[in-house]
Amino acid sequence: MKNHGTGFLKRLRLAAVCCAISIAFVSHAEAAGVPDTVVDPALNPLAVDGHLQVVFTYSDARNEDLILSIPALAANPILDNHTTPIGSVIDLGSYTGNLTFKLDNIFTGATYYSDQLDGYGDYHVRLDANYADFGVGSLDPTSLANITTLANAGYSLIFMAWEDHDLGSYETSDWDYNDVIFALAYQVHLDRVPEPLSLSMFGVGLAGVAGLRRRKKATG
Repeated sequence: MKNHGTGFLKRLRLAAVCCAISIAFVSHAEAAGVPDTVVDPALNPLAVDGHLQVVFTYSDARNEDLILSIPALAANPILDNHTTPIGSVIDLGSYTGNLTFKLDNIFTGATYYSDQLDGYGDYHVRLDANYADFGVGSLDPTSLANITTLANAGYSLIFMAWEDHDLGSYETSDWDYNDVIFALAYQVHLDRVPEPLSLSMFGVGLAGVAGLRRRKKATG
């Protein structure tokens, strides 16, 4: 006669082991960096209705990356991470319609879009209003000053961060989304009321500049 209690305990122990393995796998994946595999519905496509400006805030890419808009607004490419100075403001003018951004990796020849997964099913863009979430430190003083000026002029802002490698690259992507980061500043029509500016939008940027000013006073 079978001991059903013993069989149940064996199955329970097996399930516990499988669960532990799954948790370990997830923890390893998180530590190594994993891609965003779901396209943000807000970017599918990005609906624009008003005046647009871009502030280039950061790049940690050895490869030369170009950012372009589709359709082309003002000059395309909008910025080049190797030649455009950090803090630069690029005026894209007024536009109403669906807008897509594109990254061209000059070295690998790869192209990624803000509203599409790549050929491996991974997403190469992150949107976040809190700059601190990208883990790249404070906004530099020039970027912070220009972003603050735009915010005070009534622009709403969101940061767009890019990953410029994929699973097929010569150098496998680390999925840290810091190869190109810029702020997208936009003004909506007067029949829409933008949300008040939140200091948390700039993350550690404000704190970093405040600390820099204190150090200058102490050494002055």
